Amino acid sequence: MFDPDKISRTWDVSKASAAKIADLSDAQCIGHSELVDFLLSFALTELASGRLVLRLKPVKYVVVAGPIEEA
Repeated sequence: MFDPDKISRTWDVSKASAAKIADLSDAQCIGHSELVDFLLSFALTELASGRLVLRLKPVKYVVVAGPIEEA
């Protein structure tokens, strides 16, 4: 069913996370996308409120193979 409030996206996740999502949503008889949307919304709310904080490690440079592109 088409839902105008939804949008399809492709995200890279670990194989372990994908398997856990599949197992949990299958066990609860809900769609994988519904579980991911719920968990992502929950995490974003927690981040916005400050109850969840991301630990970050600064990265200055990344090695990129190939020719240098000029602007």
